[in-house]
Amino acid sequence: VWEEYENYQYHKVVIRVTSFIYSDVSSFYINLVRDRLYCESRWSTKRMSALVVVQNLLHHLLLTLAPILPHLAEEVTLHHPAGK
Repeated sequence: VWEEYENYQYHKVVIRVTSFIYSDVSSFYINLVRDRLYCESRWSTKRMSALVVVQNLLHHLLLTLAPILPHLAEEVTLHHPAGK
């Protein structure tokens, strides 16, 4: 992704990030941990570990998208509980 940024190929950044979100995150990881997120007790270790991964994923996605979507990245950061 950073190589595309350096070459000003922002459309390729969007394609790669979108593909990653749809194929790896949504189709694979969220399906894998869905039961942990919705069925486990609120403070269970399994649920909390899945949430940490999702939070880290969000953080890195925001860092990746911030150069082309700065206002969105700022809004998400400001409204995220950890950002306050």
